[in-house]
Amino acid sequence: MRFKSETYVYPITKGIDAQWIGIKKFVKVIRSGALGKKSYLETHFFISSLNCNKAELYSKAIKSHWGIENNLHYVKDANMHEDKSGIKGGSSAENLSIFKNIAINIYRGNGLQSIKYATRRFINRVDEQMKLIINIHIRNKHMCKS
Repeated sequence: MRFKSETYVYPITKGIDAQWIGIKKFVKVIRSGALGKKSYLETHFFISSLNCNKAELYSKAIKSHWGIENNLHYVKDANMHEDKSGIKGGSSAENLSIFKNIAINIYRGNGLQSIKYATRRFINRVDEQMKLIINIHIRNKHMCKS
């Protein structure tokens, strides 16, 4: 399998709806490669609230996202018993799933690989949870400095 990925970052200029508060960059990723004898060319677009022009930062974040996404379903099922959840009505299940995604990404973003351990450690410690969120924000801010 051959694979190539190129990432481009574009500043937001005019024409963005006022409801899209905080958007700073458009990110374009072009992926090409071959799976067996079949070749492919894909273009993906992303938006970002970071005011950073480093394409490698976005590229790393996007690749990391897919690794997390692939592991996410297992973790939510094995550690958080999402498939066994009795929450079914309205948007409740979807909203709970979003909060679980956020929690898992905060834990992993702080280097906590055992979601089971992290959940037990931080379950009722809101002040420590806030420190984890602030750490991620500070780290992202420093990565964009030239």
